[in-house]
Amino acid sequence: MQDDCAWASWVRGIGILIVAIALPAAAQGEEGDGDTSADDDGVVDEVIVTGTRLVGGDPTARVEVISADDIAMQGLTTFEDVIRSLPQNFATINSTNNLLFGSDLLDANLGALGLGAATANLRGFGSKNTLVLLNGKRLAGISSSAQQLAANLNDIPAAAIDRVEILLDGGAAVYGSDSVAGVINVITKKDYTGASVGGKVEQSSTGGHARSANVYVGTGWGSGNVSAIVARNQSDPIKTAKTGYTSNDYSARYGGDQRYNFINPSYCDTRSGVVGTSRWGPTNLILPPGNDGRNAQPADFGTITIDDCLERIPADIGGSTDRISLTTTVLQNFGADERIQLRADLLYSETETQSAVTTFGFSSILIPASNAFNNFGHDVYVRYNADTEMELGLLPMVEQANVQEQRRYVLSATYRFRDNLRLELDYTKAESSSDGDQFMFAPPSQRIDDQARFERLSSLIASSDPSQALNLFGDGSGQNPTIAEFYRSYANSLDNTHVRSIEPKLYGELFEVPGGRLGFVLGIESREEWIEEPEDDFLEGYVGTATPTVELDAYFLETTVPLVGQGNDNRFAERLTLSMQARYDAYSATGSVENNQNGEPILIDAEYTNTVYRVGVLWSPADNLDIQASRSEAFSTPTFTAIFGGTTRSFNTLQPDPLLNNAWVPVKLTFGPNPDLLPEQSVNLTVSAEWRPRMLEGLEVKAAWSSVDLEDRVTSSNQLRGLLPPEEYGNLSQFFVRDPAGNLTEVISRQINIARRADQRVDLEVGYSVGTDFGTIRPRLIYHRVLDMFDQAIPGADEFRFYGESVGVDEYKLRGNVSLISGAVTADLWINHTPGYVNNDHENAFSPLPNEPVRSRTTTDLTVAYEMDNGLLFRGGGRNIFDRGFPYMLSSSRRPYDSARVDLRKRVLFFEVKYEMGGDG
Repeated sequence: MQDDCAWASWVRGIGILIVAIALPAAAQGEEGDGDTSADDDGVVDEVIVTGTRLVGGDPTARVEVISADDIAMQGLTTFEDVIRSLPQNFATINSTNNLLFGSDLLDANLGALGLGAATANLRGFGSKNTLVLLNGKRLAGISSSAQQLAANLNDIPAAAIDRVEILLDGGAAVYGSDSVAGVINVITKKDYTGASVGGKVEQSSTGGHARSANVYVGTGWGSGNVSAIVARNQSDPIKTAKTGYTSNDYSARYGGDQRYNFINPSYCDTRSGVVGTSRWGPTNLILPPGNDGRNAQPADFGTITIDDCLERIPADIGGSTDRISLTTTVLQNFGADERIQLRADLLYSETETQSAVTTFGFSSILIPASNAFNNFGHDVYVRYNADTEMELGLLPMVEQANVQEQRRYVLSATYRFRDNLRLELDYTKAESSSDGDQFMFAPPSQRIDDQARFERLSSLIASSDPSQALNLFGDGSGQNPTIAEFYRSYANSLDNTHVRSIEPKLYGELFEVPGGRLGFVLGIESREEWIEEPEDDFLEGYVGTATPTVELDAYFLETTVPLVGQGNDNRFAERLTLSMQARYDAYSATGSVENNQNGEPILIDAEYTNTVYRVGVLWSPADNLDIQASRSEAFSTPTFTAIFGGTTRSFNTLQPDPLLNNAWVPVKLTFGPNPDLLPEQSVNLTVSAEWRPRMLEGLEVKAAWSSVDLEDRVTSSNQLRGLLPPEEYGNLSQFFVRDPAGNLTEVISRQINIARRADQRVDLEVGYSVGTDFGTIRPRLIYHRVLDMFDQAIPGADEFRFYGESVGVDEYKLRGNVSLISGAVTADLWINHTPGYVNNDHENAFSPLPNEPVRSRTTTDLTVAYEMDNGLLFRGGGRNIFDRGFPYMLSSSRRPYDSARVDLRKRVLFFEVKYEMGGDG
C-alpha cells in the first residue's frame, strides 16, 4: 500500500511538473507564430492508436493491425469471426458453446443463460483478462458472475469496423485493469463523405446460413462531418446432425465398452414418468410402453432399463440470430482557426437469439396421494419429460431466447492551444442489457411464479379430478390439456451493466530533444461500473446491494523520448526512442459477507490500489531493421460475486473425495464469498524485431518473443484438484470438512488466489511481395508457438502444464497466405493448420475416461474480388472450401468435437456485393 501511494505521488508530481512546463509553452505558442507542421489547415483530426494516448502512437508498442479489407478478404462477417481468426485467441466462449459447462481452466462458464454471448480470450488467460475497446473506450460488458464486465463481441457490428488493433504486451499502464493478456481496440469508420450499400449471403454446409446488409452514408461541410452506418445481420441455427453429433452412445467406436455409452437409466430422457417412492430414494419405476398412466396400478410398474431411454440430441446449435446496429459519428470544429472541436460517437446494437433445445426433464416432482392418477396410496416423486405432449401439440417446443442490447455514446471536446499541444475532455456512458428466457414445461416454483399461478399449478398436481389433474405417470398420450399451463419462462435473467467515465487529459509535444520532440500525455480517469437486475433481488440478497458498483479514480502519465532521429550520421543507431508510461488506480466497491441477526446485510468496503508502469524502447540499428523491447506490469481486480456474499449457499449432493481416489460420496456442498481475494498482477516482457533485407527487396520478416508471469491468479478452489497431490489437497480444512473418523461431510467451494500462471510464446511472420507481369503476388507465413504455459498452486509447488491438451491451448498455430492484386482483381488464399493434441477432457468427469490423441486439422479459405470503375464491387469465396470435417474429440459435453477449436459452420460459401457512390473517407 505504501509503495502504491509513493508511486501515485511520483505520478502526480511528474504530472504537475509537465503541466508547469506545458502551459507556459501553450501561452507562448498562442502569442507567437506557432508550429503548424501538424495541421496547416487548423483542423484537429482524431487519431486513435492502441496502447497509448500519445499523438502519432507509441513506436515501442507491439501492435498488430487488421484492416477492413483484411477482414473482407478472409471472408469474415462478424466481429466474433475476426477474433477467432487470431492465432493468439482461444475461443472458450463462442456462439456455439456459450451454453455448455466444461473445464474452467482457461475461462469460466456462462451457464444455461449464456445464449448470444461470445468473448475474446487472448493467450488463454480468461475473458476477464482481455480488454476489448471501441475507439479506445470501454463497452458495458457481460453481467455473468463468472465474466463480470467482459465485453460481448456480438455487440460490435463488423460493418462499422475500419480496423482492429491488437496490443499483445499488456495495456494496464494505459487502460487500467483487465488487460493482463492484451488489448483489442476496434476503430470504427468515420469522417466519411458519400454513400455505400452492401449485402452478403453465406451458405453453411451445416445449415448455419447467414445474410447481412449495410448502408454507410456521410456528409461534410467546411468545419465538420457526420457519418452513420446501419447494418443488419441474420443467421440460421446450425443443424446438430450435420455436425456429426447424432448419438450419446459412442461405445461402438470403442469395441462396445459401455463406459462410452452416455445413455444412462439414472438420468436419461424417457417416454413415461419415472417414479420414486421417497424423495431421496431411488427413482427407478416405470410403466411399460403404451401405458398412458390413467389407470396404472403399482403392480404395473417395472424397473427402468436402458431400453426405456430415449436419444435426445439438440436439433440446433447456436440458435437463430437477428442483429441490427447503428453507428454514428458527428464532428464539429469551432472558431476562426478551428481551435475547438466537439465529437460524438454513438453505438446502438440489438441482437435477438432464439434456440430450440433438447427437452428439459424434472426430477423429484412431488405428486401427492390426492392426484387422480397416483394409485400408490402415498406421495411419490416423479422424473418427467414432456416429449409426447410436445409431439401432440399440447405444449410448445422448449425454447431459449435472449435479447442483447448495447447503448453507448462518447462525447469529446478538444481545445488546441497550438498544433502540438491540446487539452481534451471525454465523457463515456454505456449500458448493456441481456434479457434471457428458457420457455419449458416445469412444476410450480415460488421463485418464478406469482402466488396465484403457484396455487393454480399446485392444485392441478394435487387434483383428484381425472379431467384436470396433471398425469406424470404414463407416456403422455393420456395427458390433460391443462398441462399447457405449466409451460412458461422457467429460467430467466434480465441483467443490465453500466459504465460511466470522465477523462480529462493534456497531450502534445513539449520541446526538442536530440531525436525530435518529446511527446507526453497527462490525465485523470474517473469511472463507475455497476450491475443491476431489475426483476430479481438475487444481487441485493446475496451481494448486499441491488446495484453492485465499482468506483475508480486513476492518474496516468505517458511520455516518448526520441533520443536519436532518423537520417542521422550515427552508426548502428538510425533511430532510438524511449517510451515510459505509469498509471495509479484506486478501486473501491461495497457489499456484504455476512448478515446480522435480522437477516440484513452488513456492508463492508473492498479497496484495491495499484500502480503499474511500462518502459519500452525502439532501436533501429539501420533503416531496414527495427527492434522493440518492453517491460510492463498489469493487474485485474476480482469480481463482485467472488468478493461479496452475505449468505453462503449449501445443498446436499455427491462430490469426489480426493483421499478415496476421487470416489463420489454424499456431502453438503457450500458456496461462499472470499473477501480476502487479492488482485491478479503480472509482469509482461516483449522483444520483437522487423527486418527488411536489402538483398531481397520485398521480403519482410517479423519475429517476437513474449512472456506473461501472472501472480495471485483468481480461480475456483476446485482447480487445486489438478495442482496439488491428492493427499495434500484432500486435507485442506478450508475446503474439506471431515468428521473425527476422517469421513468427508462438507465441501466448500469459493474463489481463491493461487500462486501464478506463467506463459511464454514466439511469433514469426515472413512475407514477400513481388511484382510480375500478371500483378503483385505476396506469399506470407504466420507461425505462433507456445513455448511454455503452466499453473502453480503455491510457491515451490509442482508446475502444472496444460498446453497441447484439450483443457488448455494449442501448442502452435500455422497460417499460410498468398495474395494477388492484378488490376481490378484481388484474390486471397489462406491455409490454416492446427496441431493435434491430447483429449483429457474427462480427467475430472463423473466417469473418467482414458486420455486419447486428437488429430491435427488443415483447412483452406479462398476469396476473389472484382472492383469496377463505377464503384461496384463483387466478392465471393469460401472458408473451409474443401468442407474438411472435425477431428474426433469426445468432449465432456458429449459432443464428438471441440467447439472451442473448430467452426461448427464447417464450409461457408459466400457472395458479396458493394456499391459506393462518391466515397471519400
